Amino acid sequence: MSSLKPYARLLIAVLMTGAAAHSATIAQAAAQEIEIVPVQEAQKQEEGAEKKEQEKEQEAAKEDDSAPMLETDATANPPGPREVRLQLWDGSVLTGDLGIDSIHIDTKFGMLEVPVSNIQYLRPGLESIPELNEKLKNLVEQLGDKEFQAREQAHRELLAMGVSIRNQLRTFNDAGSAERKKHLQTLTEEIEELAEDEDPGQATNSSLDMEDAITTGHFTIVGRIREKEFSLKTKYGDLQIQLKDIREGDRTWGVTASAVRKAIDIEATAFFQREPAKTRIRVKAGDRISIKASGSVNWASWGNMTSTPEGIGNQGQWNGMNCGALAARIGKSGDVIKVGEEAEFVAKSSGELFLGVAMQDNFANQEGYQWNGKYTARIVVEPGQQK
Repeated sequence: MSSLKPYARLLIAVLMTGAAAHSATIAQAAAQEIEIVPVQEAQKQEEGAEKKEQEKEQEAAKEDDSAPMLETDATANPPGPREVRLQLWDGSVLTGDLGIDSIHIDTKFGMLEVPVSNIQYLRPGLESIPELNEKLKNLVEQLGDKEFQAREQAHRELLAMGVSIRNQLRTFNDAGSAERKKHLQTLTEEIEELAEDEDPGQATNSSLDMEDAITTGHFTIVGRIREKEFSLKTKYGDLQIQLKDIREGDRTWGVTASAVRKAIDIEATAFFQREPAKTRIRVKAGDRISIKASGSVNWASWGNMTSTPEGIGNQGQWNGMNCGALAARIGKSGDVIKVGEEAEFVAKSSGELFLGVAMQDNFANQEGYQWNGKYTARIVVEPGQQK
């Protein structure tokens, strides 16, 4: 685009300075091997080039918006020595300074005094939340109720508690009730699926135990927190927070970066030669990517052959991997990386993560073949070390 502007300036000079200037300009242009073009044509070329450049920028912006960038807290200001963020059981999130410098916790080895400035996470256990503990027991009991609606209501309420009850759910038995046994088994499977899809650093993915837990940068302390109430100085004023109302406290912003976890389906026809599946995850160079895949696809045109994410061993290869294998690519022009049923690798470049099915060009580009089924991939992207 910029190379056309000198042409236009030269031609304007020709029109303004007459024949002498015209001859000099032609000689100068010839010496520099510059093509002389009509002014109107040059303007059209400039406008066309500018339009193409704008379209390219708009397309790039569209791609950026379609895939959320992996976000970290590395640029955030770290918390002050008493500052803490509390997530309460009612869904509220409060940030402010505690009125104490240390929290005391009784363990089987004795009492420990933990400076607030050293704490990363604080999670009260069920012994500190008696109402929730009792509610959990009653709902599990209700799973064996003779009334269908009562059983279903208890199931919904337990599932709504999410991953927080994962550990405790395993401690209950069916007490001889077939209905309770069925619901406990189903709930365990549903909550495990929730755990795989969530960020392990989030409070909603922290499983409740009976005892309280305090995590520092070096170890986790388990026991009973002595303080049952905390004074929290916030921008809204001083608040009194009960320990039993706290779901989790954390001081990790500006210290740790969050991982991205997501599960997506990859259709049988998601060939890289056509259109691979968009994960809508943007990774940065240095990020560590882990992928686990399951499912199967069926090649109806090849005698109903079935392929797992590892591919089919006797039907040729594409880019060094079996046809039918699950593969990954970063950006639209990056190298293709075999995933199969499980893979872990470090991103060498930044861009959107795509997943697709390996297939030879002559089959992928030809219409008429029947491909059915899909793979399911569970993706974890952990931020790399920021330099």
